[in-house]
Amino acid sequence: MDNNINNEIEYRIVNGNDVNNINTHSYFAALKIKGYDVPFCGGSYVGKNIVITAAHCLDVGLKASDLVVQFKKENITDPGIEYQVNRILIHPNFNINTLNNDIAIIFLNGKPWQNGIKKLLLPTFDIKKNLYKVGKKCVILGYGYTSENGYNSFKLQRADIKIISKNSPLNFYQPGSITKNMVLAGDFANLDNPNDNKDACSGDSGGPMFTWFNKKRYLNGLVSWGYGCAVDLYPGVYTKVGNYRRWIRNNAKV
Repeated sequence: MDNNINNEIEYRIVNGNDVNNINTHSYFAALKIKGYDVPFCGGSYVGKNIVITAAHCLDVGLKASDLVVQFKKENITDPGIEYQVNRILIHPNFNINTLNNDIAIIFLNGKPWQNGIKKLLLPTFDIKKNLYKVGKKCVILGYGYTSENGYNSFKLQRADIKIISKNSPLNFYQPGSITKNMVLAGDFANLDNPNDNKDACSGDSGGPMFTWFNKKRYLNGLVSWGYGCAVDLYPGVYTKVGNYRRWIRNNAKV
């Protein structure tokens, strides 16, 4: 990891596609600060009144009363279905310098399932290995930037990526920078074409990386960090949600 990591990390979806039917991804949560239209981070609804997101989205002095969470947004300015936030809980061992344990829980003031919001399933111990196999196909979602120095997408973006081993020749991160609580994923379609890579970046932080197992969708990652955006040999780094199942259950009862 670069010593100056906080000046290097970017978070947005590049080379994705528009989501035209928002109901297919109703679990996607857009995090917004009151008084602003554009979401600053993403999250995932996992049942009851609980949204899971990245700790670095909230570890900036935000209070619960500053936040609004939106579901089923037809576009970036559409309010969709809004919820106020009762409480936020950042993982006690979150490290802002290394971004280890980059996970947080948001407690909403209502239960989104009552408005038809579907949940993403959380990994369980018995299927955890299946969700993180090298080459496993995953999906990322977000309203973030669509190019390195671009702008937020007007519509929710989706991109298909794959799990990459930290020992892969496609991984150029410095040894030790990828902890056991992180997982790499990306899509380097053609290393001779640096403009065709799929990745997550600015505005996508905390959003879901999900995969399928037995025809069900599981939240196996959270957009966390990466070097640049869609840069060859620097895949996206995601919080490994499967490592936090007990912590989530103990604190959120889901």
